[in-house]
Amino acid sequence: DPLAVRLTGAAALAAAAGALLLPAGGDAHVPRPDPAAARAPATLAELARFHPGAEPRLPVLADYVTHLAYQQTLAVGRPYRLPAPGERVTVDDYRRTADGRMAVQQREVARFTEAWLAGALADAAPGSVAALLAAQDGLVAARRAPSAPPAPRARALWAVVTLLLCAWIIGPVPVAGGRARGRAADRAGPRRA
Repeated sequence: DPLAVRLTGAAALAAAAGALLLPAGGDAHVPRPDPAAARAPATLAELARFHPGAEPRLPVLADYVTHLAYQQTLAVGRPYRLPAPGERVTVDDYRRTADGRMAVQQREVARFTEAWLAGALADAAPGSVAALLAAQDGLVAARRAPSAPPAPRARALWAVVTLLLCAWIIGPVPVAGGRARGRAADRAGPRRA
């Protein structure tokens, strides 16, 4: 249907014009690597410094450490948060003394030290996200930053490609005073004199 072909071509032409007329962008915020994190050693203090909190983001090593600490202390009710350096988790043990009274004694069930962190990173399952993050040279952290606008050359290339597509879809257009042969005329065969 020639009308449908021309409407499709007009829509593609409008897309090409839109590519040139719309603003260049740059206002979308995307995750970008934090260069300061790459120079930081993987310690509990540095993990806390570069942990982005609850904002929507890509997973970081601090997320794995937080999850592992939570799983190891779930039975004793430790909250879900990144462990502080040297943090101890204890439970109360009740024991009967020799004279029959109950005595309370605290028992340590977990201590989050640099040795614990090193062991946790070494025990990450091969091929897991945790192993990928642990294998980096330094920490991997991302901050949300504005996206870079597309280069003017890329926008111009997009417009040219779209215009060429429009010309191919629409086909030759009759010019005032002349005749153009379109695809329908080509399918009809040669003209007789």
